[in-house]
Amino acid sequence: MTTTILSAAPTTVESLMFSTKPLLQEAAFHLAATPVLQRVTSAIRLPNGVRGRLAEDILTAAASVTRHPIAEILVAAWRGYAEVMHAAKATAAHPTTTQWVRLGQHRAPCILPVTVELLVNGSHAATVNLEVEVVLTINTVGLQLREGRLVAVETGHCSYEVILRCEAAEVTVRRGEVDTGIALPLTQGMVLVPPRPAVA
Repeated sequence: MTTTILSAAPTTVESLMFSTKPLLQEAAFHLAATPVLQRVTSAIRLPNGVRGRLAEDILTAAASVTRHPIAEILVAAWRGYAEVMHAAKATAAHPTTTQWVRLGQHRAPCILPVTVELLVNGSHAATVNLEVEVVLTINTVGLQLREGRLVAVETGHCSYEVILRCEAAEVTVRRGEVDTGIALPLTQGMVLVPPRPAVA
């Protein structure tokens, strides 16, 4: 199942996937229909009527992993560009300087593994392995660096695709757009290279 949405203010992977209760319920519906979850629920003799609720509980339990910040995915990708790190190192060495780096279209990928343990009456009943794959595609971006920090971002269109899998089986896909100005908390800047300590 693929859903295309425009995210107003996403800051985490979770907000891209489950920004509303209906989207969470939709994902839970498709998760409950996977062979893995059907096998698990049959093994623990769970009534059909509550399988959807179990799937929703599994997704809720996985929230600690899916709350991964979008900013960290973007910055991790930008750290992979030599020109970005060169500018970061140069401004860290010379704190009074500022540099701009411009990148063409590029992607920022991330895979988040999620393991959920199911307990029945306090005893282990099953393990459910999920995977969240995130791909951000940015058409152009301008990065301003100062004191080894990313302090400003000028970007055009940024789209995303988030795929939820259960034991390698695709459960749901979300596609939409991200406002990177909102997703990146740049009030204090994001450190790429620590500044050199002052010499006494």
